[in-house]
Amino acid sequence: MKCRAALGSALAVLAFLSAACGSSESEEASVTQDGLTEITIAAPPGGVMPVDFRAGLAEGIFEKHGLKITVQDVATGPDAVAAAAQGGADLAFSDTFAAAGAISNGFDVAMVTPLCGLSSLNYFLVPADSGIKELADLRGKNIGIGAPPLFQTAAASRLDQAGIGIDDVQFTLVKDQTTFGAILKSGQVDAVNVTSSINANRWIAEYGFEVVGPYDLGDDAFGTQVAAAGWWATRDWYDGNEAVASTFTRANAEVAQWFADLPEEERAAYIKDQTTADLVALDKEIPGLLELVVNHPLTPVTGAVDTDALEEWITTGAKFAKVPSVSLDTLLFPSATEE
Repeated sequence: MKCRAALGSALAVLAFLSAACGSSESEEASVTQDGLTEITIAAPPGGVMPVDFRAGLAEGIFEKHGLKITVQDVATGPDAVAAAAQGGADLAFSDTFAAAGAISNGFDVAMVTPLCGLSSLNYFLVPADSGIKELADLRGKNIGIGAPPLFQTAAASRLDQAGIGIDDVQFTLVKDQTTFGAILKSGQVDAVNVTSSINANRWIAEYGFEVVGPYDLGDDAFGTQVAAAGWWATRDWYDGNEAVASTFTRANAEVAQWFADLPEEERAAYIKDQTTADLVALDKEIPGLLELVVNHPLTPVTGAVDTDALEEWITTGAKFAKVPSVSLDTLLFPSATEE
């Protein structure tokens, strides 16, 4: 496979490798005068991660569990891991592949609790006049994908199922995925692999792009039920706060269930608040978009991590995106395997 960077480099995943790896003493979380345990969380903007977490914060669900959460906004998952590793945050939101990269380079972090898998929606978009009508026609083509390894893994695994090997295509890594539409329209790539239903349908409406192959892969699609992303901490923090970690895990599970039970319009309101995407208005232009988006989120993963699925996910990432192989004993804290 040939792979070049169009708008940035996937090497940002390793940008923090010169940071210190942390102290050797356990770190107990502080408690407010109101008796709430304080946790500082490093996390990307709302549009990069599942909406339910920040919605749960706004609803006060974490405080109900005795936790006062302060969010430190960072650009990416690797930046979040760096903040936790350097002591700038207690917990970090990151995809599992980025965290595995940090661990393989000596950072003593592990997953406290999972948060989500991939969405079941995945689009290969092409220009209407491209002559590409099915996935098999992508052989030999240049495909724009998101820069993090999880996007290359998702795209390559789909193509592999269609009989197209990773050496049969060229991937162009695009740091800013909101530019996919313009890149495809200008002919810089032959196709793009899109995980955002909002963006995909906007570009279909604006540019007349066509979808190649099925876009709804079903709830059992590869990557949807696996801990593809979660919350990470250093071993020092975890050793001093095991009870806090378990409480945070339970609160996360409650948030996921609460959000899933909300009416579509309320979930759409939270999406608008965090991403500025007005699904109610967009649904008038693209009928059915509201239902599609709110009912096909990044799949919540709660309870004990499915270790078999996670091991397969890491193995697949190593095959298609050179993700470092990390043992699950190193990758998971006990709280991540609690029912």
